Amino acid sequence: MNLRILANFLAVAEEQSITRAAERMYISQQSLSEQMARLESHYGIELFSRSRGMKLTYAGQCLAEKAAQILSLDKQLRTIYDDLRNDFRGELSLAMSATRARHHMPILLPKFKEKYPGVDFHLRSGSSAKMERLVLSGAADIRIGYESSTFIEINDIFLAQDRLCAVVTRRLLRKALGDKLDGMLPSLRGGVDIKLLAELPFLLVTIDNHIRRKADNLFYQLGIKPQVMLENDDIETVFLLAARSIGVSFYPETLIAARKDIFVPNGEDTVYVFPIEYPGCNLQLVASYHRERPPSRIALALIEMLRELLVDLKESLAATGVGESGAGEPL
Repeated sequence: MNLRILANFLAVAEEQSITRAAERMYISQQSLSEQMARLESHYGIELFSRSRGMKLTYAGQCLAEKAAQILSLDKQLRTIYDDLRNDFRGELSLAMSATRARHHMPILLPKFKEKYPGVDFHLRSGSSAKMERLVLSGAADIRIGYESSTFIEINDIFLAQDRLCAVVTRRLLRKALGDKLDGMLPSLRGGVDIKLLAELPFLLVTIDNHIRRKADNLFYQLGIKPQVMLENDDIETVFLLAARSIGVSFYPETLIAARKDIFVPNGEDTVYVFPIEYPGCNLQLVASYHRERPPSRIALALIEMLRELLVDLKESLAATGVGESGAGEPL
């Protein structure tokens, strides 16, 4: 038995399907099925209940726990040896939301691969809870996301302060502000008072999202009972609907720079982004890691490169109209 078989076993355990696990691990279904059968033969016990999919038996759960520990230890050893060789080679597994990966990785990864061509990069996406579990299990070296972990095993490295912003079109603003709109735009540059938008419909992400929790806390603090027109677990869907005058949405500052195609003057359909200057609306963007598995030199290099990217993005926003000096103007 080798480590590759253990990794394949964990993939089947997570996917509960030979087909999906084979696709994920780039192996034929037949070979993967034979490997699982050999594992069961090796230990002399059934590891899977095959009545509906490939669900772990109790024996399988025991093996999954130990297999994850073995693979984690192997990865730690390889990281230590890479650092001892002073060699920027090896593997790096990163977990981040699909939205952040879509907007940041096309900028970050080419630069990183150009500087460190010997690094094999793995990217996993999912909910905050799923990404934290990946770090806990050792399946991910670093998680990029908002500070929230309740696990004492997880430590955070600060990356950037992320401001919550309101996304709203000129058409909807006119409904809220009427003829005062143009005169009030300059006063909104430093931040919008959400009370001014309280009568408009809101488009919100679902309640298990950091942005939603910040929005709900804001509504509570201001005594607003929002008219929630739509809830969706995809922040991009909510954002695009707001850009079509369906309602007001919330979006983090560090992701806005990637959406410059939306922010162009377009008459009543012009999209504005206003930072929300209210206590408790800022988010802490962090890189999280397991305290027993400190970041390798490769991981630290990626973290520093991401921190520089976030600074560049915020500076570009300030220069083009969203930020300290010009929030509220269409890009």
